[in-house]
Amino acid sequence: MTHGSNQPAPIDKGDHREDDLPQRGPPLPSDDDRHISGGLSEEASTPTSFASAEMVATPISMGGIRPCDRNIRTLNTKVLNPKADDTPQPLTLNDRALSIEPVSSIIGTRLKDGEVVQFGDYQLLEEIGRGGMGAIFRARQISLNRIVAVKVILQGQFTTMNDVRRFHAEAESAAVLRHEGIVPIYASGEYEGNPYFSMQFIEGNTLANLIASKAMNDRTAARLLSSIADAVAYAHSKGIIHRDLKPSNILINKHGAPIITDFGLAKRTDTDPNLTGTGQIIGTPNYMSPEQASGLNHLISTRSDIYSLGAILYAMCAGKPPFDAGTIIETLKQVTTELPAPMQRAKHRVDRDLETIAFKCLDKNPSCRYQSASELKEDLHRYLDHEPIKASATSLATRTSRWFRRNPALALLSSIIASMVIALAIGGPIIAYRQSKLQKSTRESLEKQNKLAQELRGTTASINANLIKIYAERGDAAVNAGNLLEALPSYTAALRGSIEAGQREWGHRFRVGSILQHAAVPIAMWEMPSQPVVAAISRNKEYLACATRNGDLCIWNITTKKQLYTQTSERRVVSANLQFFANDEKLLHTTGSTLRVLDLATPATPLLDIQMEAMIRAAVVDEDNKLCLVGKRNGTVTLLDINSGEVIHRAEKHQDTVKSVAISRRAGRFISACERGTTKLFDLETGHVIHTANQNAAVNHVEFSPDGKKYLAASDDNTLLILDSETGQPYSKAIRCSSNIKAAKFSHASSEVATGTSDCLVQIWDVETSKLLIPAMKHENAILSLEFKHDDTLLTSSSTDHSTGVWDTVTGDAICPPMPHSYIVENSFFLPGHCVLTTCGDRMVRKWQLLTKPRSAKKTTTDVISNTFTMSSNGSLLITGGTDGLVRITNTEIRNQRPSMIEHGVEIKCLAVSVDQNLLAVGDANSSTTIYHIGGPETQLTAGNAPPPVAKHVPVRMRDESKTALLSLQFSPDGTKLLVVHDSNAAFVFDSQEGELLYTLRHSRALLNAAFSTDGAQLLSSSRDGTAMLWNAKTGASTGIEAVHTDYVDAFAISPNNHLIATGSRDHTARILNAKTGETVGPPLQHHGGIVSIAFAPNGESIATGCRDGFARIWHLDQLDSPVTMRVGLGRTFVQYTPDGKILLTANEKQIRLLDTADGKSLGTILQHHAPVAQFAVGPNADSVISRDEDGKITTWSLPHLDMSPIHELEDKVELVTGYRADFRKGLEILTPRELSELIKQSASTP
Repeated sequence: MTHGSNQPAPIDKGDHREDDLPQRGPPLPSDDDRHISGGLSEEASTPTSFASAEMVATPISMGGIRPCDRNIRTLNTKVLNPKADDTPQPLTLNDRALSIEPVSSIIGTRLKDGEVVQFGDYQLLEEIGRGGMGAIFRARQISLNRIVAVKVILQGQFTTMNDVRRFHAEAESAAVLRHEGIVPIYASGEYEGNPYFSMQFIEGNTLANLIASKAMNDRTAARLLSSIADAVAYAHSKGIIHRDLKPSNILINKHGAPIITDFGLAKRTDTDPNLTGTGQIIGTPNYMSPEQASGLNHLISTRSDIYSLGAILYAMCAGKPPFDAGTIIETLKQVTTELPAPMQRAKHRVDRDLETIAFKCLDKNPSCRYQSASELKEDLHRYLDHEPIKASATSLATRTSRWFRRNPALALLSSIIASMVIALAIGGPIIAYRQSKLQKSTRESLEKQNKLAQELRGTTASINANLIKIYAERGDAAVNAGNLLEALPSYTAALRGSIEAGQREWGHRFRVGSILQHAAVPIAMWEMPSQPVVAAISRNKEYLACATRNGDLCIWNITTKKQLYTQTSERRVVSANLQFFANDEKLLHTTGSTLRVLDLATPATPLLDIQMEAMIRAAVVDEDNKLCLVGKRNGTVTLLDINSGEVIHRAEKHQDTVKSVAISRRAGRFISACERGTTKLFDLETGHVIHTANQNAAVNHVEFSPDGKKYLAASDDNTLLILDSETGQPYSKAIRCSSNIKAAKFSHASSEVATGTSDCLVQIWDVETSKLLIPAMKHENAILSLEFKHDDTLLTSSSTDHSTGVWDTVTGDAICPPMPHSYIVENSFFLPGHCVLTTCGDRMVRKWQLLTKPRSAKKTTTDVISNTFTMSSNGSLLITGGTDGLVRITNTEIRNQRPSMIEHGVEIKCLAVSVDQNLLAVGDANSSTTIYHIGGPETQLTAGNAPPPVAKHVPVRMRDESKTALLSLQFSPDGTKLLVVHDSNAAFVFDSQEGELLYTLRHSRALLNAAFSTDGAQLLSSSRDGTAMLWNAKTGASTGIEAVHTDYVDAFAISPNNHLIATGSRDHTARILNAKTGETVGPPLQHHGGIVSIAFAPNGESIATGCRDGFARIWHLDQLDSPVTMRVGLGRTFVQYTPDGKILLTANEKQIRLLDTADGKSLGTILQHHAPVAQFAVGPNADSVISRDEDGKITTWSLPHLDMSPIHELEDKVELVTGYRADFRKGLEILTPRELSELIKQSASTP
């Protein structure tokens, strides 16, 4: 069954060449060419914006704006609203798209299609500019009938909250300014969720275009800069620092007056918006001040704008900026270390006074510049009035010194030649004297040259380190937000920078590999003639049919990507239906009011061609390939013979447009649903109505279950009805979702139903009970389609958020990150070979290769609630105990093995297994402990649900009269002793073979924990009495070594070599003691909360602590005064090292995070749980993690492996997976569909 799609169309053109693939979305933003005048765009060589990773969509961008097509003019074109009669209506922005859809793509598409776009009180006429924060449109304000410029944020898949905050900050900063030299802001607000603001439309050009087009004389440059400085002085008086002054941000109106625009990077001196952090580079390299280029944002002041004004004056006089290297890195080096060359343009020499003014602005030291824009303006007036300027001219000595600094080698050579000439002229003694001085001068010059080279290398390294940090932090932010693919290009750029700088790359490789190893990869891609309206796939998954908005019908062979048939039409299509039937030999195709049946062998000649009395909105063929059910816009429903076209039944008419129909021979019924919320059930033989169900809004979808016993009706009133096919009465309780249900699908087993809503949620429900089976799966926007895999193990969903998701139907987890597209994904289909096929509004068909197993490799060991688990020392056994009194033992080395079981009979609280895996200790809710022999020939464990064995067990006879709760169990390393810890002031050590009590460890208050040392020679216990005590494990006697705190000691650890012990307390301190002497090692380690977890690194050289304040810290024993601090969440944080010591795992709330122990940075992997983590352990090979949450669910996670592939191979794969190219120096660049298609071809041909 199919029904029409009504999603917004991107740019469609009638004629396409094969290589004219559409762009993959708008290019990543750059702040350079943002302007609102109708002038020409700047040349490609013009410097681009270089903005903070926290403030723009990409950290670094060298690409310009997408050029506007100036040949496109606004047309008074109307399109038909399918909900109206035939009356043309102007389109509003979101007639066919939700608010989070990138507004620039929607508007740009419709303007290029000649449509009028209604945007609140504004009628958008044409796009006149596009930059880092938004797109700017020339618009007519309807209420005041005036032409204005409207700027709309570039909301897209990767838009961050800081982008929105900075957009609002731009409007707020400019709104407080009222000056003839600053573009006035008229209004700001949101329309259908899209932030915007309107401003005066300036007719004219940009200063950048004037500089590039013709020479500018000195006095013109001075007059322009004087006016600009006056506006800047006014902004400074209002507490606004522009921070991005440059020629492209200065408009020249038709009267020749300069007007400043674009306050997107502006900073208010009276507030701290917290949009920019230390070390982030803000501005445009060619025009930014040295303090900006160095990332010293705390030093940015009004004098930073003075520097930019000097750079603008230099550009007006010299025709180029003072510094203009080939790359960002080189330009930043020049800004921070070099002096600008003397100004000259062709044969024109710039006036010395004007050059002096420019160089005073461009001084590296802010205190040596003009101290205000007003002071600069006054000096420019003196120059224009032919009065002496206040800026002192550069002395001959200073100019000579600057020349020497710019040309050290040439200066040295000149000095040598001059000295030789003088020496020869005066004579021998003088020559000897001069030679001595020359040697000294040469040495000093070489020393200065070496020092300068070292400073240059240091500056380069500093800039590279800053860029690496920015990329890594942006990747971390994306991971924390759950956007793994967004993080991947940033992590790859950081890896490239680390390799080029010769820095440690392990952490970056791990981050990249951890995401790549479970990402879906596109393996094929081809183009459709225009945007799809509907697509259908044959049952054998061999053919794909697609109907487009331009009226085209295309059929492809999916394997060969060969186009089998194309039918074109002059008429645009708003509704179409497709369905393969008759063993995939025929195709049902409806468009408009026409119904056709095509034979795939001869598709050019329809087998059936019928003209209906109204537009067809839904059509479907029955499973016996004999009948066709058609629903139309006028509310009529017709049942046809699909072979002859003869009308069998004209069913009872609906009162509104029919949106969806379904038919089932097995049930002997057919159904139809309309926009009024009515669903009718008809008898297939008679055509009579059996039952009518009413919902409170339009019914978007109906379908029968595969077994024919029930059918569903999904409505915009947030309800899903599951009704009995025989009577139409409720089959089960109505399902209520949180928003409009846009898609619904029965599983192949008919036992489950999936729903997709307009508020981004995908949910799976039990058909019999109407209960939610798993936690909701989430997109970023509305769901358009759903499909179960043939075995119901996976579910795919398509969304208007430009992505397709694939979900595990048992756990609800995504098996891979969402597959990114550049526009709305209309449909997604499962293919053989673990692949997914998608059709997208960007006119591309993509085939994706999925993983062979879920990304997290999760395996839930039992359906019952588990209270605890333990692992054998070699990781081969996973043992769990739960509320049902059963012990389940799973061999992890045997795939899909059902667990063996021991019936204990009482709810299990604690477990421990001996190192040799022969003994298992079980502590239960009755506070008793039992030892089972599980590794010997005496016990043969049973599998599955067979009766549990009568296992040999030795009851441990404990003399604990209080019967307090068990806290923990542990065998000694040699397996001869068992340590039992109760919630009392004593811990007990028993003989593990005979069960006899050996000795008791006592504190003055209740114990919290106790454990054997790794060699089994000692025991360490901690208590509520504020002490941790070390005991002799052989005799149970105290060693006299004791750590004393002022509050509970919740955590302790013994070093791998047993030489040190570490304790952590609620008194906010951790202490390290020598286990032999009891002497403290270093001072108490101060924290901001109680310590709940502590662990030694495997090499014993550092410890990790987890605190109640949500922080984890790594303390290196040789640098205890400078810990590495990591914020991992809120509340209690537990820590554990992997056996190789390279990774620190932290458990906090519902997450387990992986951190690099070298620097404490995130490794880009978060193991997300559905409930708070209660217990976790790392596998002995550091390849897996076992965790238990507070709901009792135990999960096995496979840890990522380090990917040591060459960097160029990783970059190619990242481009394939994400559609972005990561360049360390140029930033992130979006790939066009043509580039991506070529990359896929190259990848397919590479062995």
